[in-house]
Amino acid sequence: MSIVWKPTSQYVDNSNMKRLMQKHNIRTLDELTKRSINDIEWFWDACDKDLNIEWFKPYEKILNTFKGIEWARWFIGGKLNITHNCVD
Repeated sequence: MSIVWKPTSQYVDNSNMKRLMQKHNIRTLDELTKRSINDIEWFWDACDKDLNIEWFKPYEKILNTFKGIEWARWFIGGKLNITHNCVD
């Protein structure tokens, strides 16, 4: 595989991912990847909080896989307006 684009160090330092990693004392992309796989609910909750997503009704639980992963339910009980979060 050839690399098409490599970000500058300034680009990486100003990225959302770098901010999230620093906030949670995660040193490498590999470490972040492993944690996101091993603790899915932590990862998505951390992303939600880091991105300051505004919920009109907060979620009660991040993930429910009771019926199997193929029928996963995300952000149970929460209500948001995606347009509000994207535009405002």
